[in-house]
Amino acid sequence: MKDSFTAKGYNLIFQEYFFRSNQKVFHMKPLFKTLLAVFTAIIIIISCQRIDDTEYFLSKVQADFPNKVGNQWTYLVKDNIQNIEAEVTVSIVGKTTIPTGEQATIWKYVYFNRIDTNYVVQLKDTIKVYEKYFLRNPNSTTYRGVLKKYYLYPLKLNNTWGSTLKNEIPTKVIEQKSITVKSGTYDKAFHLQTTGTACCNYSLSEDAWLTPGVGLLKLDRLEKKPAVSDDSSWELINCKLKEQ
Repeated sequence: MKDSFTAKGYNLIFQEYFFRSNQKVFHMKPLFKTLLAVFTAIIIIISCQRIDDTEYFLSKVQADFPNKVGNQWTYLVKDNIQNIEAEVTVSIVGKTTIPTGEQATIWKYVYFNRIDTNYVVQLKDTIKVYEKYFLRNPNSTTYRGVLKKYYLYPLKLNNTWGSTLKNEIPTKVIEQKSITVKSGTYDKAFHLQTTGTACCNYSLSEDAWLTPGVGLLKLDRLEKKPAVSDDSSWELINCKLKEQ
C-alpha cells in the first residue's frame, strides 16, 4: 500500500509539474511572439535607415559634383611659362564605357591650340579623373587608366586623400570661405591644397577652390618635372549647368 501510495503521489506531483510547465509555456508564447515582432521591427528600421542614409549620401555626392551631360564651364587660363592668356571651354559631351570597364562621362577641354579629353568616373564617394590614354596590362586583356586626379565627395574640412602618385602627395581640404572670381562670389567654397614631392625631381604645389553644385572656381598650379613643367592659373568666367 505504501509503495502504491508513493507511486500515486509521484504521479500526481509529475502531473502538477507538467501542468504548471505547460501553463508557463502557454504564457511564454505570446511574450516570445511579441519579442520576436519587436526584434524584427528593429531590424527592418535599421535596414531601412541604412538604405535611406546610403541613398541620401549618393544623392548628396551627385548634387555636389556637377557631372551631368550638357554642363559647360568657361575659364580664363594663364600659362606663365609660355606667357599666354586665353579662354578654355570645358564641356561634358557624353557618356561611354572606358577600356577599364567603368562607366564614365566624357569631359572635353577646348584650348586655343588643342583639344583634350578626360573621362570622369563616379564610384560612390570617389570621383576619378582619367586621361584619354589607357594602357593594356602585360599578358592580359585588361586595361588600366592613367589617373590624372581624384576627389572624395562630399567635400568636408580636414578631409585628406592621396594623390595619383602612389599617395606620395596628399590633397587636403584646408578651409571653407567666400571667394570672388570673374563669374561672381561664392560663399561656401572649399580650398583644396596639394603640396609635395616625389621621385625623379618631381614636385607639385596646387591650390584649388571648389564649391558644391558648381565645381572648380579657381586653380593655381605649379608642377615641376624633368620633361614639361606647368605654371598656370584658372579662373571661372561663366558656367551653364543642367539640373542635377
